[in-house]
Amino acid sequence: YTVPPGEEPNQDFSERLDFTGMMAVLKGAISKKCDLKTFETFGRKISKDQVHVIASLPKLVERCAEALFSLAKEDALFYLYDYCQYREVNPAIVREHCFSMAPDADFRVQFDGKLS
Repeated sequence: YTVPPGEEPNQDFSERLDFTGMMAVLKGAISKKCDLKTFETFGRKISKDQVHVIASLPKLVERCAEALFSLAKEDALFYLYDYCQYREVNPAIVREHCFSMAPDADFRVQFDGKLS
């Protein structure tokens, strides 16, 4: 039996002590629907040993979002990625070229030596 769309029971995922519950509470903390103290309390319910790791998640997600936003504003990622896909290129030359394209970049290009 498949429940038709729109007739699913309304579940409060924030009450579940599993991954879906964690994601629901994290989403609420990021969107400021719940405060960080509530998020930390939920983290204590999940794991008393790893509370410090769980409590740092909202800040980590916010910083990653800021980094992705600044990366998108620079508008150089696709050019850098394409350039770094050439085989048998000297990594020092790639690095120099990348800095010439985006000198104030918030990201770096990881050179994969297995490609050459």
